[in-house]
Amino acid sequence: MLSDDEAVRLWRKLFRGQAVTLLTLTEAEAVLKSMRAGSDALKTLSRDLERRRSILGASP
Repeated sequence: MLSDDEAVRLWRKLFRGQAVTLLTLTEAEAVLKSMRAGSDALKTLSRDLERRRSILGASP
């Protein structure tokens, strides 16, 4: 299980300075699944992932 800080660090690494692809979104989903249920960071990153999916036009 990832701490919120670890998850945010991985999240930033995934999306910093590179194009968002379906692979990136899949890796981001894996980060979310590795987080503690109910954490504030999980909620925030989940919303961010949904926003990125909608921009890319990808479905979950």
